[in-house]
Amino acid sequence: MLVSSWSKDVHSLPETYVFPPDQRAGDLIALACNNPIIDLNKVVDHHDRSETIQQILKAGREFGEVVGKYSVEVSKLVLRILDLICEGLGLEHGYFADELSQVQLLSVNQYPRCPDPSLAMGMHRHCDPNVVTILKQGNIDGLQVFKDGQWISVKPLPNAFVVIIGCQLQTMEKLVSSWFSIQTMPEDYIFPPDIRPGKLIVPLCKTIPVIDLSMAEARDRNSIIKKVLNASQEFGFFQVINHGVSENLMDDAMDLFKEFFDMPADDKASVYSDDPSHSCRLFTSSYKYGHEVVHFWRDNLRRPCHPSEECIQLWPQKPTRYQEVVSKYLVEVKELSFRILELISRGLGLEPGFFKESSQLQLMSANYYPPCPDPSLTLGILRHCDPSIITILLQDVPGLQVVKDGQWVGVDALPSAFVVNIGNQLEIISNGKLKSSVHRAVANSTVTRTTISTFINPPFDCVVEPAKALVNGLNAPQYSAFLYKDFVNSNGAFGSDTEAILK
Repeated sequence: MLVSSWSKDVHSLPETYVFPPDQRAGDLIALACNNPIIDLNKVVDHHDRSETIQQILKAGREFGEVVGKYSVEVSKLVLRILDLICEGLGLEHGYFADELSQVQLLSVNQYPRCPDPSLAMGMHRHCDPNVVTILKQGNIDGLQVFKDGQWISVKPLPNAFVVIIGCQLQTMEKLVSSWFSIQTMPEDYIFPPDIRPGKLIVPLCKTIPVIDLSMAEARDRNSIIKKVLNASQEFGFFQVINHGVSENLMDDAMDLFKEFFDMPADDKASVYSDDPSHSCRLFTSSYKYGHEVVHFWRDNLRRPCHPSEECIQLWPQKPTRYQEVVSKYLVEVKELSFRILELISRGLGLEPGFFKESSQLQLMSANYYPPCPDPSLTLGILRHCDPSIITILLQDVPGLQVVKDGQWVGVDALPSAFVVNIGNQLEIISNGKLKSSVHRAVANSTVTRTTISTFINPPFDCVVEPAKALVNGLNAPQYSAFLYKDFVNSNGAFGSDTEAILK
């Protein structure tokens, strides 16, 4: 039944219109905000035009709201604003003058008087799933925008439209994959001199062990266990070949993620999110993008994998073969990870199956590093240690660098090989016998680099501590016990250097 038919006659809010406390507006008064007010008449003058473009872009980044004072036919107004945004983003003139920016929907809302506005909502919090929305308000406040962690009110202005930046335009603006073909490096991607890679050429390391896992099934099993253990102690990294994962499946998975990142922005918009609480999402740089001073030169698609029956429902719908390929890939990589962990547990003297219950394939992360105008100034990922037990990495071109004996060395991209990385948690469980190495990802100026990382982690409620079999009178525990979820909450997506959490 229409609210407008009965709202005048009620004095208390019906229960079916009362939102949960964490979603309702409450009694908190949203402060009126000094939203940017932009006069489109000024764009005729060349000097004022540049200033107006920068105002629109700044408002789009900070508020997602722009208030214009010039009321014209909406479709023409849309194209005028989009042309200015186009120019500011360095896109060709008329980029939006096609089906991407057609006026597709007209929606008229009436919000009648409410007996208790603190309990109800006119519309749930959301981002518009389009390029831009042109909104004409009446003379009553009602639109609120989430800015810097709080709700603020957008004051109605006479003869003005509110222009709302939709998630498709926001996606195109933020994702590196949408605009990387530029000539100069944006300032907000330039790291300080002591962090950036600089002009120093980092050679590919020829001594990082390459281990043939097929030999572990033969009489050389003890020899392979020793190689895995030595590599984990000396480098914290090694590569595996003849590992049992189908080469065709590896190629299919790599091709799939390249196809995903190459999709049009409107196909990726449904997965894109700045909200770190979304377990499956596409984002750029890191989960702290809005708080970063400098951004990473990458886009990232991250999705949960455990439990698989539930997580698969959250995965992207495009490309259409995504779920089929990724499901098969994860099954084989999971089997590979447990084979490697079994070799490690034998080498450490732990009982067979030690890691079976204390580890899960919890997370899959695909990174896209497009060509960069000056790789010496930026980074794909900052130096860090993985907060995992082990990480299994598939890469198509080099770009991974590891600290070895105080120097950065490159890890080559070998055909049909996986890179295995010892995580913080395994160093702790081994009581310091194995090494979790500091590593980073760098950009390059010629080709796109795509990587697929699968993280084998403890369950979130698992207590992580040195294995009791490795602690005795001669070997005191080097680390205190902690809940894995507490470690992740303290260190974020990138684990700290393990030395920082020594007992």
